[in-house]
Amino acid sequence: AARSTSRPSQTGIEKTAEDETLNKDKSLVTHDDLFERAAKDSKTKADFNRVVDVFSKKDIRRRGHVEFIYAALKKMPEFGVERDITVYNKLLDVFPKEVFVPRNFIQRMFNHYPRQQECGVQLLEQMENYGIMPNVETKVLLAQIFGEKSHPMRKYQRIMYWFPKFKHANPFPVPHVLPSDPVELARFSLTRIADNLDAKLTIYQ
Repeated sequence: AARSTSRPSQTGIEKTAEDETLNKDKSLVTHDDLFERAAKDSKTKADFNRVVDVFSKKDIRRRGHVEFIYAALKKMPEFGVERDITVYNKLLDVFPKEVFVPRNFIQRMFNHYPRQQECGVQLLEQMENYGIMPNVETKVLLAQIFGEKSHPMRKYQRIMYWFPKFKHANPFPVPHVLPSDPVELARFSLTRIADNLDAKLTIYQ
């Protein structure tokens, strides 16, 4: 008698990850497709984290992690996580640990694993552009991944030096999300243009 065997049904993200593993093309298109599959119904932080978890668990060697991180950085604004430090740390955790740490001064001198270091610097630069200050977990991850004398670690040190100095440099900070109402936006703009802090703005409609 023929025996029928059936595998449990897979989610769309897991199916895409499996297809990507079988596919030899490791371009950015496959990673973008992984995020697009996850964003069919909604684009939330939980969906973004689920995609990262699927990629991290599918291959113990984390092959294609640089391309995946670049694709994830590009998709972060769509999922609304571009200002979340925990998500940046989760992306850093995708890097294999202790593989890119230079073992001697010659490796440090010749820019050990430059492609991976450049990816780490790019991640920190995106954090800097959105005004996100790294935390202790970020430093620990960078030390485990790249070592204490690497370019990403130096970038981290520069951010931690300059960010506190310029954090309150502007006494009138612009909010991250501007009002969508044109009247409110005009009132906000005129208030900032006025040279007198005691000036009162009257709106006629």
